[in-house]
Amino acid sequence: MRPGLRISIDAQRGRVTFTLNFESGQYSWGATYTTDITKLPGYTYTRSGAKQELAATSGLVSFAANVPGIVPNVGYWARTAMTNLLLQSQAFESAVWVKSVATVVVNSSAPDDSVTADKIVPDNLGVASVLQSVTTAATSTYTFSVFAKPSGFNWLEVAFFDGVDGQRHWFNLATGALGSTDNIGLGFTSVSASTKFVGSGWYRCTLTVTTRAGTAMQVYQYPTNGDLVVTPGDGTSGVHLWQAQLVAGNQPGPVIVTTTAAATVGADALAVGVANGKYNALFTFDDNSTQTIAVTVSGGSYALPVYPTLIRSLVKRLLLETV
Repeated sequence: MRPGLRISIDAQRGRVTFTLNFESGQYSWGATYTTDITKLPGYTYTRSGAKQELAATSGLVSFAANVPGIVPNVGYWARTAMTNLLLQSQAFESAVWVKSVATVVVNSSAPDDSVTADKIVPDNLGVASVLQSVTTAATSTYTFSVFAKPSGFNWLEVAFFDGVDGQRHWFNLATGALGSTDNIGLGFTSVSASTKFVGSGWYRCTLTVTTRAGTAMQVYQYPTNGDLVVTPGDGTSGVHLWQAQLVAGNQPGPVIVTTTAAATVGADALAVGVANGKYNALFTFDDNSTQTIAVTVSGGSYALPVYPTLIRSLVKRLLLETV
């Protein structure tokens, strides 16, 4: 039985006021069923700024401002506002990215099917890097992410450095496996790393750190050819990079493109009309974990919370039950 139909029957028994099945695209309340979320009673949605989110298997899905980030067969992204602090996020040839013994070859195929990726080619004079300096807050958590693809070199080293302390991590771009983590000075107080395959050989590499006392941060990217090593170039081999971003918090966020200034995508604000009263809102997330939130509706509308009120930002289903 389809989830939408089962939930409608439950609703007729008086247990569920409405359900939003973002994963399957089925939405129902009472005896009414629809695949168009805008047909829900009292539906409203706002979000400033355009963004891109990861698709179900590969690639990305683009969302204009005020269009909810619902990815078919994935779910609904319920995010707080996020700002990409790095400038020229898709233009590593820009002067804001400081190059050391490296050449940038522009306009290669990117994960979103554009030609906005760049290849970083270390020359044969030494260890190559591209870096950008950014102002951060002391003892605060930040997440860096970049889409990377091997092109002669199979590894990428990402490093944070505040002038005294820092952290670096290696990513295997051939397999998506995580490499080693190494401290610079005292290192940072917490570190996590991950990769996400997005198709066509591309991985989104993510590194989360909590800073120490320094507020002037440098973010380095080193094309290399092994774990815990930095490799001099041959003038040809390198790594493709696309869409670098640094955001506050412990999640990489959606793709937020920048040019000459930092850019912000606003919080997701989705609401639906329901009768006043007390409810239990049961959220199921992308990893099938769940969270129940007690809700009191007094104005005839329920506004869905976002992460970090929610324990995860990607919602598969929401059921709102009367208490």
